[in-house]
Amino acid sequence: LTKDGEPCHKLLVTDLHKKSQPIIRYELNDIITISKKKCSCGSNFRVIKQIQGRADDMFWGVKTDTKETQFIFQDYISRTIISTSEDIEEYQATQDSYTEITLGIQLKKDSNKERIKEQLIQRLKKVFSK
Repeated sequence: LTKDGEPCHKLLVTDLHKKSQPIIRYELNDIITISKKKCSCGSNFRVIKQIQGRADDMFWGVKTDTKETQFIFQDYISRTIISTSEDIEEYQATQDSYTEITLGIQLKKDSNKERIKEQLIQRLKKVFSK
């Protein structure tokens, strides 16, 4: 589901008109929202309302209130990490489960590691609990 509660889908493409090789049910790995409106051109095919993001660039979380799974775009994670401290030079985030991520952080010399660690934990908890 999107943030607004609308269902989203994976995009599969079929092109039988290629001369060299047909493409059948090729997954683009984009997460999309389908429009309920018909295409203005009169086509009966479904219309893409919005591209939500790439499936391989997402983290999955569990909503704290409803316990439903939700996807969290990698960009939210990146912004949260980068904006936590100017002392963060490099980072790597890996999702281990719906409730756990592992962070590898490279800090500038003489940084307050414990303070930055606590700030990261608190800020990432907020991202995953929304």
